[in-house]
Amino acid sequence: MAAPAAAAVAAVPVAAVAAPVQVLRAASAPMAAVAAVAAPAAANGRLRVSPLARRMAQETGVDLAAVPGSGPNGRVVKRDIEQVMAQGPAKVKSSRPAAVTNGVRLAAEVLPVSSMRKVIASRMAEVKPGVPHFYLTVDLEMDQALKLREEARAKDLKISVNDVVIKAVAVAVRRFPRINQQLDGGQLVQLHNVDVGARMEFPEVCR
Repeated sequence: MAAPAAAAVAAVPVAAVAAPVQVLRAASAPMAAVAAVAAPAAANGRLRVSPLARRMAQETGVDLAAVPGSGPNGRVVKRDIEQVMAQGPAKVKSSRPAAVTNGVRLAAEVLPVSSMRKVIASRMAEVKPGVPHFYLTVDLEMDQALKLREEARAKDLKISVNDVVIKAVAVAVRRFPRINQQLDGGQLVQLHNVDVGARMEFPEVCR
């Protein structure tokens, strides 16, 4: 995930970094608002969307939660996205949520998984504890991140390089949503919330 994150650093505006950082440093919002806006294609909190329709929505900016699904069990399919696009840019714009409330989390989506992928996942889980592993690192040029930090300081915004990296990772995951998948038992779960954790290591404390 290092490559997409590095590419995203240069595209992150100062305001986009500063605002989420202020939220992260503030107290977390109550989780009582987890019940987000009801989606026409949602069933039991799950949004049913075909892979093609999801890709079309991402490319055109259509909010899937506001699109009534005409497929089986209310699933959003290609023709539903095409109908929204046929109604013009105004309809696409109105399909997007007016605002995002802090603390509101989107429901995960269960995707179909083939028998081959299930076997691959099972084998990987089996070999992880007993087979030696080695990990690779890469050096990145952080000139753009340092420039962004200086621009923020000029505007009296306090952000660190760590803040920029965390924001870049979040942007990369948004751009490449398949990174944000996990296997839960026999189900492939697509997460629609991006949660980034950072760990700081202090050698003098860890001795």
